[in-house]
Amino acid sequence: MFTCRYLRTSILLLLVLTLFASVGIVSAQHSGSAVFRDANAQSDSLVISLTTVSAPSAGKQYEGWLISNDGKTELSIGQLLPDINGTLSATYVDAGGRDLANLYSAFVVTIEPSPDTDSASSGNIAFAGSATRNTMSSVRTLIVGWPQIPGGKAIARELHDEIAVALSHANLAANSTSLSGVQTNSQNAATALDGVLNYIQNVIDRANILKSEASDNAVKTNADSLITSAAAVKSLTSQAQTTALLAIASTDLTVAKIHTSNVVARLNGAGMKDSLIIQSQNIAAFVPTHGGPVLPSVGDPAAPRLALVALLMGLALTGIGGTFLLWRRFSTA
Repeated sequence: MFTCRYLRTSILLLLVLTLFASVGIVSAQHSGSAVFRDANAQSDSLVISLTTVSAPSAGKQYEGWLISNDGKTELSIGQLLPDINGTLSATYVDAGGRDLANLYSAFVVTIEPSPDTDSASSGNIAFAGSATRNTMSSVRTLIVGWPQIPGGKAIARELHDEIAVALSHANLAANSTSLSGVQTNSQNAATALDGVLNYIQNVIDRANILKSEASDNAVKTNADSLITSAAAVKSLTSQAQTTALLAIASTDLTVAKIHTSNVVARLNGAGMKDSLIIQSQNIAAFVPTHGGPVLPSVGDPAAPRLALVALLMGLALTGIGGTFLLWRRFSTA
């Protein structure tokens, strides 16, 4: 009788420790992310920057993978090697210049044998991160393509090109040797800036939609950053347009050229041509966690939290059961 009671207690303690270990695994998370960037083409690279990554065991190595939207295709991005401080930094550039943000929705790191003669994944996942279907859909309107824009160009990329057009006209105005040349090119710049302001508002609207629909705090934070950056670009654009109008109204060549130089300075301010593309790509950043990924084409983004709740409930029930067993033991002693 005594042995059975202690056996039950030992089993109970083992269950509790297992549950605690499971909670730890579900909650554990690396610091850092993997994010799409432009290298030689539109979103043709993935930049990985992670910390607190433990070294693989002897005879093993890490390998990175991008997982397609339907979860059926894996693209190896090569061996990933953390340094002695647990920092893992790597950049993958697609040799074909493909738009990776349009093709892939998850990032996985697997544990592979070293050396590895098999080109396929082992399926032994060390950590992984994914973006939900809704998040990727909205981000793609910003950096991949949007049917509502002529030619289907993405919002942030069309904005980038419109700023470039306005800047080109402003530079022509600044380099003109006649007042009429300054005024004509300044008018072209001011007209192009009307389009810039419209696209900035589209970016802000899309970011607000992303923020309202997201359940992930990282997505909300990055959407907020995009809104803040877009507001800054909008301010610079409005200032540039106002200054271009001053150049148009000027009757003195020297004064007009000073105004156009100020237009150029504002349009070059804060790297505004590229900043909103980078901020948009940040929203789709993968934040890896331990264990297997939730593939973007199936499931619910709340699943990991529900799993954690279930584990905690199991822990609570186990604790209650343990208390009852101990009570029974002492009451019958």
